[in-house]
Amino acid sequence: MADLTRADIEGLSARLDEVEGYLHLDQKRAEADELQKRSAEPGFWDDADGAGGTMTRLTRLRDDIDRMAGARERLDDVLAAFAHAAA
Repeated sequence: MADLTRADIEGLSARLDEVEGYLHLDQKRAEADELQKRSAEPGFWDDADGAGGTMTRLTRLRDDIDRMAGARERLDDVLAAFAHAAA
């Protein structure tokens, strides 16, 4: 396995930015925020089927958001390790 350079990791970070755009992550965050607010409204659970669908969608959105956040965090950790090694 080839050694990674800082430039390689920065390239991966740029690709991750592209993937976030492709997946419309900002829109997913906004939708998740809206669904979260809606789920806290009085009467939300009066329509159990509708509420269940909303919660399923919210869970899927959060899963997508969390996976991308995890990838970003791991890349940031690698970049921090490179910075620490260079110091």
